Amino acid sequence: MTRQGNTVFTYFDLNQFKAYNDTYGFRNGDRVIQMFSNILQQELPKEFFSGHIGGDDFFTGIMLDRYSCEDIYMYVKKVMDRFSDEVYSMYSKSDRERGFIMAKDRKDQEQRFELLSVSAVILQLNENSKYRSADIIHQCFATQKKSAKASLEHVNFSTLL
Repeated sequence: MTRQGNTVFTYFDLNQFKAYNDTYGFRNGDRVIQMFSNILQQELPKEFFSGHIGGDDFFTGIMLDRYSCEDIYMYVKKVMDRFSDEVYSMYSKSDRERGFIMAKDRKDQEQRFELLSVSAVILQLNENSKYRSADIIHQCFATQKKSAKASLEHVNFSTLL
């Protein structure tokens, strides 16, 4: 049973954004950022706090007095799935047909990059948690983001007790 005082934060990160931005330009990169922001606003209930951290990073937060963790997960998946569907139109026909783009990586090496998708870290904080500091939450997001990106669903769900 969910108790009032429990909080869920979700950190969203766009996968392969740098490669997209380098290939399609900043203007189209900005359109992708705006698209994701609009999807958050349209798909999440008004009780959710949503924010753009910067670049391709977004954040939401909500108290679990009205929603369950399962509800939050379903909303997050809905956002992720809608983004994957809509961002497809932001590619050229040839890139869509191929299912990837070729771009230079951070080491300036030509590499294959999958089409844009989203990774999400869902973090539940127990109301009695002694681990509620911003530093600990940030460390948890950073660590769990790697797990989310490596998973098939691109989602990691963690709890700080």
